[in-house]
Amino acid sequence: MAKQKFNLNSLLNQASAKTESKEQEESKQEENGYKIESISVYDLIPSEDNFYSTENIEDLKQSIEINGGVKQNLIVTPSSEPGKYKLISGHRRHKASMELAEEGKQEYETLPCIVERDLDRDKEQLLLIMSNSTTRILTDYEKTKQAETLKEILKKIKQKENIPGRTREIIADILDTSPSQVARMESISKKLTPELKEE
Repeated sequence: MAKQKFNLNSLLNQASAKTESKEQEESKQEENGYKIESISVYDLIPSEDNFYSTENIEDLKQSIEINGGVKQNLIVTPSSEPGKYKLISGHRRHKASMELAEEGKQEYETLPCIVERDLDRDKEQLLLIMSNSTTRILTDYEKTKQAETLKEILKKIKQKENIPGRTREIIADILDTSPSQVARMESISKKLTPELKEE
């Protein structure tokens, strides 16, 4: 009998990417708890859970200008502050666009955002890691931190939901690495002092 695998997309309740009419797409978005909206950079609040670097964005700013704006949707969720949204994915694009807008290039002030609703904190963190883990070259710190955070999140989610598989294997699958590499990162995370981690 085949081993049942952890399905992250099912857990996060993402809509399938199909080409449909605008009305069908909007209806599907509503059904699946999200909607795509254009939102001002000034209405987006960076997530306190984001540990990925937002430095060195000059190349990204140039790319945004060459392409006539941000072409990849950011992922946000409504904030407790009315009219504001918390960023889950797209912190670098947000920062680059904000800098462009503050330089007087107002055409970059609004960003295309998938507005996710009904996400609890664990799923927000999981989505943050999923959307960052394979999109760029990460530092060793970022790799170790995301493995450590995923372990904490998955422990909590496993208590609430029926997720098959071993935690280390699920983490390896999500991060597109091997279970032995995840074990090495866990060992580093446990043994390294906070000062060395910061360094």
